[in-house]
Amino acid sequence: MPPERVPTLVDRAGCFYRSQAMLARLPAISLDELRAELRAQAERLLGAGVQFDHIDYHEHILLLYTPFYEVVLELAVEYGVPVRQPVPASARGQIRLPGGGAAAVIGRMVRFALRHPLLAWRLFPQLSPRAFEQKAALLATRGVPAPDLFIDGYFGRPSVERFLALLRQLPPGISEVAVHPGYVDEGLRRLGGGYVAEREAELAVLLDPRLPAALAAHQVTLADFSAVRQQQRSAS
Repeated sequence: MPPERVPTLVDRAGCFYRSQAMLARLPAISLDELRAELRAQAERLLGAGVQFDHIDYHEHILLLYTPFYEVVLELAVEYGVPVRQPVPASARGQIRLPGGGAAAVIGRMVRFALRHPLLAWRLFPQLSPRAFEQKAALLATRGVPAPDLFIDGYFGRPSVERFLALLRQLPPGISEVAVHPGYVDEGLRRLGGGYVAEREAELAVLLDPRLPAALAAHQVTLADFSAVRQQQRSAS
């Protein structure tokens, strides 16, 4: 979408605001512009022959603010795709990993509140853990499928031991684990973003020869988001 058509989403250089700046501007962002931008991204994927299979919430911005989430659900229904489970496992204490690990969503909320206490106070009803649960309840009323669990606490400290501990705690159902595996080159180093070297560490964990036996021992089957649609069809 041309920057001039989404002025509340971009800075003076025409670039999307970074996450902390976006959080500070939440009430000023046009939902019509957000809807148009997200639809433009979806149409660009489809136009390139990419059939996307779900909608997630990169850096959680689309999840943290309830009005944004309404737009997400609209588009999920329009394109007939599942969404990421809106309640992170860390918010419910469902998965505990050795060495701890900050919950991405909760940590982002705390940093935002420290930097913008007055705005955070006004927005708290829409940013609270209870608001996450309310978003999850919306899925059933809108007929939008999602995995049963979203595990947000693994990335940041990748190790085989932590991943095996995660597998031992998986409940029945479909779980999504947030990981960022990849090869690091000079282009990625220049982009930065605070999560670079960890990507190759995560890749090494996921390729570790101990994992296939552990997956089999815990009766874990790897799947994509088509499993979420299958689960919805079986339940209906």
